[in-house]
Amino acid sequence: MLSILHMNFAFSNNSMQTTLQVVAKNRAQTISQTLTADFKRMGYGVAGSQVTDVITTLEDSTKISFEADLDNDGTPESITWHYQVNTKYTASANPDDYVLTRTVGSETYTYPAVSFKFTFYDSGYNPTSTIADVSRIGVEVVCESSEAISTGNGQEQYGRAFWQRTIIPPSIHIRQLQS
Repeated sequence: MLSILHMNFAFSNNSMQTTLQVVAKNRAQTISQTLTADFKRMGYGVAGSQVTDVITTLEDSTKISFEADLDNDGTPESITWHYQVNTKYTASANPDDYVLTRTVGSETYTYPAVSFKFTFYDSGYNPTSTIADVSRIGVEVVCESSEAISTGNGQEQYGRAFWQRTIIPPSIHIRQLQS
């Protein structure tokens, strides 16, 4: 009887862990798809031939602002991605979730992320903080589930997902070639 109860507990625990992993992967996927779409359109519909005509702000590894005509209406919008490492994401029970915001014009969207980092590279793949030299943007994001499962030793465990990519925005690449 004890053997059956233990097996039932183990099966239930494994199912919960799988569910939490799926939740974390869905969070990371939402961020990655939105960010990739934004970055691929970075500079689209923006006048000027310099990278500085497109990228308006770089702040360490947590913030970028740029221009792009996301909705194809002929008017570029200002887009900002900002990881607020000191602001807890209060809609989550996970104490390690912080606020990642995406602002498009006057609309702001928030996402939970445990870790988020930009790395800006020049054409030689060297890290840079100079807007005019940016040709690639590396992104790393770690997401966890908002709820935990208790492990057998009394600790809590969150589902976790990691996404990493280096993006070469086509409009930035073209502007770099023209410089």
